[in-house]
Amino acid sequence: MLLKQLDRKGVKPDPVMLSLLITAARKGKYGLKCAWNLFRLLTKTLDETSSIVAFGALIKAFCDEGLHKEGLLLAVELEKSGIPLNAVIYNTLIDAYGKSEELEEAEGLFSDGDQRLAS
Repeated sequence: MLLKQLDRKGVKPDPVMLSLLITAARKGKYGLKCAWNLFRLLTKTLDETSSIVAFGALIKAFCDEGLHKEGLLLAVELEKSGIPLNAVIYNTLIDAYGKSEELEEAEGLFSDGDQRLAS
């Protein structure tokens, strides 16, 4: 597996690589389950910046699969761990709720993001 090769060479994935790996895992033949397992493996040793990028990629993976409520639950867990959501995560969730025509929830997320990101 790619991660083992990277580890053997002493390469630690940066935030962009984490996002790409999680996205590629979801789009591969093993789907969301593979993305989830990869996320769990990768996030054990991440700093805050890498964690938010990895969470963002996983939230997007859930939303892309039509599981926006689960994506929102991941966002809540991220905040509970003390890491605030960024504009990318808010945008991902707002977009997913909007596409599923849950406009009240999308507007609530927009208001929440607008207040939190402005402070």
